Amino acid sequence: MRLSEVIELRWDRVDLDAMTLTVEETETGEPLAIPVARQLNARIGEAGGAKFRFHALRNYFITVADWLRDAARRIAERIDELAGC
Repeated sequence: MRLSEVIELRWDRVDLDAMTLTVEETETGEPLAIPVARQLNARIGEAGGAKFRFHALRNYFITVADWLRDAARRIAERIDELAGC
């Protein structure tokens, strides 16, 4: 997420039940739903809102995105193996 997207976040765009936050105005023009970690979800729920450092959230998001990308790549490779490609 870009700093400008973080600044534009509002509580009505945070869905604690679905554990997502939605960025409405992105550079691509498409809304983006971003998963919220369980720990962050619990912290927000406890505090009724919390202060976070932008770079800490950005680094966390990058870590999760990298993990998801790697997991998707491993799954695709395994499917190719099983299909004999």
